[in-house]
Amino acid sequence: MTADSAPKPKRVRLNPDERRAALVAAAAEQFRRSGLPNTTTHDIARAAGVAPGLVYHYFPDKYALFDEAVVRPMRDMLLDLRTRLGAARTANLEEPIPLGQEFNEYILTQFLTLVPLLGMAIFSDPETGPETYRTILAPIHDGAWEEFRQWLAGFDHPPIDPEVLELAIFGIHFSIALDATARGRDIDIPAVAGQITQLIANGLRAAT
Repeated sequence: MTADSAPKPKRVRLNPDERRAALVAAAAEQFRRSGLPNTTTHDIARAAGVAPGLVYHYFPDKYALFDEAVVRPMRDMLLDLRTRLGAARTANLEEPIPLGQEFNEYILTQFLTLVPLLGMAIFSDPETGPETYRTILAPIHDGAWEEFRQWLAGFDHPPIDPEVLELAIFGIHFSIALDATARGRDIDIPAVAGQITQLIANGLRAAT
């Protein structure tokens, strides 16, 4: 049997949901590599192994794909964070350190996934990035941290601007996740979360 007559591998046929998921995955990778401004629907179609016209069967343009591949996962994570904070607020307030440990482990785990998405959503396009943050992410962020403020109100603590504390906590997790992601390092999430928890708790005590 010659090379020309050898049977060709069968093309895998995907159902519509699988095809759509493949397009979303290909789009996420293309946005990660090239950013929103430099990515085209043709790039996404090529990466997904489909004809360019098929992209428009599922999405009207690359911006709809960006919303599905990048913004939606970020929005879902922040909404989940808000739900967890609301549940934490009704938990045992007499044990803030164990609760803080669990909370910081969760945030750090999520940020390790969130950092690349944040970079794509906010920094890949100077025109759409700030708008995405203001209209989609900031309201969810504010709602999540409102739950945190109510949780914090259950403890004795020195006078402190909750927004400063919230942004400081956000910055700690973001910086650690960014460094680990950029360097390709694995981190011991429970150990690092424990250090963050003690750092915050000790800081609040020292200010009393």
